[in-house]
Amino acid sequence: FVDKSFPKAVSVVNSFHVVQWIIHSIDLYIRELEKGFRKRDRELQDIKSAEAGYPVTLPLSHELYMLKKYRWLILSNQSNIRYHTDTRMDPHFKRLMNTYDYEDELYLVSPRLFTLRDLKERYISFNDRNAGHPMQAATELEDLIDHYFHCGDSIFVDFAQLLCKYKEPIINSFV
Repeated sequence: FVDKSFPKAVSVVNSFHVVQWIIHSIDLYIRELEKGFRKRDRELQDIKSAEAGYPVTLPLSHELYMLKKYRWLILSNQSNIRYHTDTRMDPHFKRLMNTYDYEDELYLVSPRLFTLRDLKERYISFNDRNAGHPMQAATELEDLIDHYFHCGDSIFVDFAQLLCKYKEPIINSFV
């Protein structure tokens, strides 16, 4: 229909939807991490209950607390995060913490989270740098696809395939 009615139309892929795909994929990884930690904690609770001879309730693990409450540090655009150096009492850790401390705790949960965040930020920077420059975007997109194909992370290898599939509509979005 589009080809017949609008023969000069150009397909465009909105960068919002591309970034949304990345964030969704990273969020799925975080949910898998949560699932693994929940299972581990449930097994530990069962062991403790069996040893005690009555049901034992364990507090929320540090990993689950961080993944539930501070996943936004990975999923948000870094340019939108306001880093605070002033510390506040964290009720879970029972110590003073700031944004950097929470990032450190997330790193302890899974160093891969920061690799994923950095790879995501690389695409966001690409978008920001190339707005209004489709020729530059075309060249840079090739390099970005190559980087993602060779980064060794399955999420971004899949993302590189997506970028290849929609390369022309993505470049058209920079016009």
